[in-house]
Amino acid sequence: VSEGFEDSGAKASFNGETSLMIDIYRVGNQTPGQVAKAAKETVHRLNRELPGSLELSVVRDRSNIFSQRAGLLVKNACLGLALVFILLAVFLEIRLAFWVSLGIPISFLGAFLIFPFTGFTINMITMFAFIVTLGIVVDDAVVVGENVYFNRRHGLSFFESAVVGTREVAMPVTFSVITNIVAFLPLFFVPGVMGKIFT
Repeated sequence: VSEGFEDSGAKASFNGETSLMIDIYRVGNQTPGQVAKAAKETVHRLNRELPGSLELSVVRDRSNIFSQRAGLLVKNACLGLALVFILLAVFLEIRLAFWVSLGIPISFLGAFLIFPFTGFTINMITMFAFIVTLGIVVDDAVVVGENVYFNRRHGLSFFESAVVGTREVAMPVTFSVITNIVAFLPLFFVPGVMGKIFT
């Protein structure tokens, strides 16, 4: 018995030439952008050293997809924050708009704080989850803020209107969140490789 390589009948070609594909993954705390940058620098350096018949090329850079999704998340967050602030400031009160808008990034920062204890990282799946929950957070912030303002207009103090207004809409806001949890809960029971990706 000897250890070696098994002959394979599979063949690959790139630009009409026989080729070999190498997949590069991160092994530590690097970001996809850092891995892609290091890989491209290595490809550029090796292309200067390889013989003329050999050449390295980047075929699939998945860090671009990651960057696009991260950009979409930031864009949607900024747009949602701006719309909430402007609409509440115009139609209700600027102080209310400020505090409601402040609650949106704080809720997401709270999620980042528990990431180290849960083993989650910022990846394609968690960014998709943030994009979905962004709409929920913005909607609930507007509902709670408007009800607090309503109670304030009816003579309650700032503290009382915040407590009473939040309690009055706590049930529908909670059930709106639970509805989304129930909608995505079946993903936890998907078997195989896809199940590991979803969970």
